[in-house]
Amino acid sequence: MVFATTGNLAPFAGAIPLEVIDVLVVLNALRTAFPPWVIRDR
Repeated sequence: MVFATTGNLAPFAGAIPLEVIDVLVVLNALRTAFPPWVIRDR
């Protein structure tokens, strides 16, 4: 982030990690939206 604030990071290079983080956040939200699979011994 220091490189980005000083202008040493191209916008495209900074956008890629942000998009990866966005995808991970959406996947995590979907994971918590559904009930977990419960494994039971019978």
